Amino acid sequence: MDIRKQIILMLSGILLNLSCFAQEGRLAVQFNRHSIPSNFEFKNNLKFEKKLFLADKLEWNKKKDFQSQYQSNTWDNLNLEVGVSSAMIVQANNNLKLTNQLQSEPFLKNRRNLYSSMWAFASLNYLYADLVGLMDANIHAQYEAGLVEGTKITPEFLSVAAVFMQIPISNVFLPHLIKDEKTLRWVQIASGTVMTLVQASTLFIGKPTPHYAVFSAFEIAATTFITIDAIKWKVKSKKERNEK
Repeated sequence: MDIRKQIILMLSGILLNLSCFAQEGRLAVQFNRHSIPSNFEFKNNLKFEKKLFLADKLEWNKKKDFQSQYQSNTWDNLNLEVGVSSAMIVQANNNLKLTNQLQSEPFLKNRRNLYSSMWAFASLNYLYADLVGLMDANIHAQYEAGLVEGTKITPEFLSVAAVFMQIPISNVFLPHLIKDEKTLRWVQIASGTVMTLVQASTLFIGKPTPHYAVFSAFEIAATTFITIDAIKWKVKSKKERNEK
C-alpha cells in the first residue's frame, strides 16, 4: 500500500511539473508575440517618430531665429543708446566749457558779447538820430516836402534804406548765431567798414545839423572800433580752443 502511494505521488509530481513547464512556455510565447511589433506597426511608429523629429527641428529653428533676431535688436538698441549717450556727453562737455568760459572772463572780454553790445549801441544811435531829426522844424518840413538836403525821398530810396539798416540790426544777434570764429571775424570787418564809410559820407551831404553830427560821431566811433578790433582779432584754431 505504501508503494502504491509513493508511485501515485511521484506521478502526480511529474504531471504537475509538466503542466508548469507548459504554462511557462505558453506565457513566453504570448509575451514574445506581444513584445515584437508587426511590420505595419513598425512603419507607423517610424513615421510618428519622424514627425516628432521634424517638429522638434522646426521648433528649434524657430527658437534659433528668434534668438538671433533678439540679439540683433539688442545690439541695435545698445548701439543707439551708446550713440545717444555719447552725443549727450559731448553736448554736456560743450555746455560746461561754455559756462566755465563765461564765468572765468568778464562779459565784454568775450568778443561775441562785445560786438553784440556795440551794434546795439550803434543801432539805437541810428534810430534816435532820425527821431530827433523829426523834431527839427526845418528838417520836418523837408520830410513833408519829400526833399531832404537835396535828396529826394522816394519809395525806392526808403526801401534801400530799410535793407541797409538790417546790417546793424542783424549784427546784434549774429555774433551769437555764427559759431565759426573766422566767419564771424570777416562779417564784423565787412559790416563795420560799410557802416563807417556810409555814415561818414552822409556828413558831406548838405550841412549837417549839430544833433546829427553828435549822433554820427558816436555811430562812426562804434563801427570803427568794431572794424579795427575784428582786424586785430587772431582767431585760434580748434585744437588750441580744445586744449584751453
